[in-house]
Amino acid sequence: MQVQPTGISFPLVCEKGKVLPFMNEIHVSEGRATGSLRFAADQKVTWSFAVGWDPNPPEQH
Repeated sequence: MQVQPTGISFPLVCEKGKVLPFMNEIHVSEGRATGSLRFAADQKVTWSFAVGWDPNPPEQH
């Protein structure tokens, strides 16, 4: 998984016949109007994902 424009990437290891629930929060500055996710997987892997944006995130302390 690669997250642009942050430059963050991380592996998601899948096992045949098992579901891998996964959640990750990545904070992106408001100055970034767009972004993208890039997935690479074996053609035998079935996957789905959801992406959201919180317009009112909690304050960082």
